[in-house]
Amino acid sequence: PFGTNNDMRAADLPAYRQSLLPDGRPKVELVDEPSFDFGLMAPDTEGEHLFRVKNVGTGNLRLRLGASTCKCTLGDLDKESLAPGEETEIKLSWTVKAGLTEFSQSAEVITNDPDAVVIRLAITGEVAREIDLVPETWTFGEVATGEPFEVTGKVYSFLDTDIELTDLI
Repeated sequence: PFGTNNDMRAADLPAYRQSLLPDGRPKVELVDEPSFDFGLMAPDTEGEHLFRVKNVGTGNLRLRLGASTCKCTLGDLDKESLAPGEETEIKLSWTVKAGLTEFSQSAEVITNDPDAVVIRLAITGEVAREIDLVPETWTFGEVATGEPFEVTGKVYSFLDTDIELTDLI
């Protein structure tokens, strides 16, 4: 559209771009944030979270699942096509791996919105073992048999039942 007769200016570009787009354009909007902090989870447990997506455009919005960070993150679409004004939920499910202190999983949703072709949804959180020690490793140094010694630390329990301190023999 640019010529030597100065019929197009830089200020005209947004309107010109809009004129090239077809009528009835979809526009995706995340109703909630694209990431969610799940908080504490026990190792080897499963979690899930629902993300809500809305079509705020004038054309039909198409959705499909894309890539995920690992095979333990699964996405589930309630609807694959949204009419203008409609919304749906996308469920992310995952399993927390043992041996980690934090977890982070994500999955992508592919849309036909030209301004947001890929939406990345993410889950983060911390892994809480049933019992946690601070410091994690306790050392006793050189202790002779029968000699008294003292160790200071903290024991955190994430069990449903209380733990009870007993005398050590």
